[in-house]
Amino acid sequence: MIYLIAALPAETRPFIDLLKATLSDVLPFGLYTHDTALIAVTGSGHDNALIATSALLGHRPPQANDVLVNVGIAAAPQAYAIGTLMIAHKLTCKGQHDYYPDMLLRHAWEECSLESVLEPQCTPLSHPCDMEAHAVFKTASRFMGVHQMLFAKVVSDHFEPQRVSKEEATVMIGAHAQALLEYADNLERFITPKALFSAEEQAAIAQLKRGFTKTQSHKLDDALHRYRLRGGGALPKLCFEPLHVTHKKERGARFDAIIRAL
Repeated sequence: MIYLIAALPAETRPFIDLLKATLSDVLPFGLYTHDTALIAVTGSGHDNALIATSALLGHRPPQANDVLVNVGIAAAPQAYAIGTLMIAHKLTCKGQHDYYPDMLLRHAWEECSLESVLEPQCTPLSHPCDMEAHAVFKTASRFMGVHQMLFAKVVSDHFEPQRVSKEEATVMIGAHAQALLEYADNLERFITPKALFSAEEQAAIAQLKRGFTKTQSHKLDDALHRYRLRGGGALPKLCFEPLHVTHKKERGARFDAIIRAL
């Protein structure tokens, strides 16, 4: 699942349209749902971002392979061209801890240190700024790992927020929406735990364990995982043979034989 979080409806519109997501009323803010994504419109500012992110992740707690993307427009110095997509590798907020998202996959976008401010910034700073990223990370890090989060901001202005219309924000973000969704999909696949055993092997193991005691089943699990992690190939034939025993000595002998084969 992709959790896509933005402050304004204009910032989420390209993703809603691409995914054909539908509006939900399960939470007290804009929430759009799709089979593979939840798109939340938090409202502007630190408090709104914190509350909405907490509500979203509490409503549907993330799994180990879920991904959060905080997207939106941001002000930046003249060195950043309007429309540039920036990925934040450091998140700051005056008087609070700095945070460092952990990016596992390579990308071709510019990276930056992003400061979250309390109101639209009209005084030029030496680095890009937004109003929500720090709060989103602060909250989301209680639910998921730092490697599961991406903070993507599009340069909308050079500290002249009054010049940016909703329509312009949608167009600027829309230019990168498909690429961001593809990146999130790739990250999901990358962090999804790889199964050690095929479906056929898992079924055989489950059937086999039904004939053993709980202690034997735990020991069998350990032996099987060590076998596969050491690079073992196909499981021994004994693992696929039906277990029909009438006495605990027979069960013990079969168990010992499997352990030796592994």
